[in-house]
Amino acid sequence: MKNINDLTNQLKKVEKEIEEYQEECKHEKQHIKTISTGKTRWVCDECMKELRIPSPNEIQQYLGEGKKIP
Repeated sequence: MKNINDLTNQLKKVEKEIEEYQEECKHEKQHIKTISTGKTRWVCDECMKELRIPSPNEIQQYLGEGKKIP
């Protein structure tokens, strides 16, 4: 069984690899997603990086309110 220091070091290494991958990603495909904190963000489909906060209109469309017939 590994000790906590080994696991922590592995976690830091993986987090660094994810950060480098996200930095190199071109974020060509994006979608709006509700993230773990309950907030809504534009997220890259490939690297899962949070990119920006959607506008109020984008949030309405995401929630389906923009599809209602007036």
